[in-house]
Amino acid sequence: MKRERLTQIVLVIVGLFNLAIIYPLYLDLRNSSWLLERKNEVHPMFLSFFIPVGVFLIMAARRPSEHRSMIALAAWWHICHGVVMAIQ
Repeated sequence: MKRERLTQIVLVIVGLFNLAIIYPLYLDLRNSSWLLERKNEVHPMFLSFFIPVGVFLIMAARRPSEHRSMIALAAWWHICHGVVMAIQ
């Protein structure tokens, strides 16, 4: 029971962290700095991928055992993203 509760807490924290990306994405799109100054259209598109993952992780926190594939997808996605960012 403790392990499932810990999993729920971690899922909510990671989900909220992913949802917190809405604010920088909003600022980027509002100011259009991503296109006008940086000439980089990848940044807002990439940030927009994290927002739905955050929503689904929070939904998966209710019953983690039923949403193992979603949790595994999010975990591997974050690991791969971290590795790519470390290499860059």
